[in-house]
Amino acid sequence: QIFFNLSQIYLRLGDREKGMKALRKSEILRQFDRDLGADKAYHDKGVVAIGSATTHHNTALNLALKGKYEIAIIEYQKALAINPQLKDAHSGLGIIYTWKKDLEQAIKHFELAIKLDTKDPLSHARLGMAFLKKNDLLNAFEHLNYAAKLDTALHEAFFGLGMIAARRDSFPKAIFYFEKASELNPGSIEPLINLGVATYRAGDLNEAKNIYERAIKLDPENTAIHRYLGDVYLQLGETEKSSAHMKSSSKPPTN
Repeated sequence: QIFFNLSQIYLRLGDREKGMKALRKSEILRQFDRDLGADKAYHDKGVVAIGSATTHHNTALNLALKGKYEIAIIEYQKALAINPQLKDAHSGLGIIYTWKKDLEQAIKHFELAIKLDTKDPLSHARLGMAFLKKNDLLNAFEHLNYAAKLDTALHEAFFGLGMIAARRDSFPKAIFYFEKASELNPGSIEPLINLGVATYRAGDLNEAKNIYERAIKLDPENTAIHRYLGDVYLQLGETEKSSAHMKSSSKPPTN
């Protein structure tokens, strides 16, 4: 359980490699869990769930991280057949359905997770992002704003709020939220790129250039950032640098 909890922290921090390593360790140790000898079978719409709910949840998470979504969904359903109160299984299903672009199902499961824990900031943030993908900005703001109040270090919530502000052409607010998200998660490129775009749209070309330069150091082969840099350098009259970045924006990434 400790290694499983550790894996969740690493995955939330965006460190997939350490998250997977901790999850594998959890799975190895689970094999020696003395509770596994007391298995029971449950039936839910033809699905037979044998073992503990946590076992099926861990298996589902492992499968989801490997991109095996359909099998992972079945494992999460088995976990819920054993323990309908398992909030993390609903969250896991919500994440998979978000990846599959089935936003109605994603919203359904995130809402069920919130019913089981009304003050879980991560569930509210995930639900808010699902509403954002549907372009339902009112509901998206409600849940993302609440998540940010519950957990002032939750970078996902601030990033989502920045996206909402940008879509509403409220660039000073977008800059504030993207700066906060980038500060909380400095290794992530996405908040930084969007900060650059919002700053550019706000009319501060020099600051946008500086932000893009910071971003390109994090991801030197990111063609979108090169394109943004090419554009901003062109606007600033630095045609040579603009041409160099535009050329880099059309290069295929190296393996």
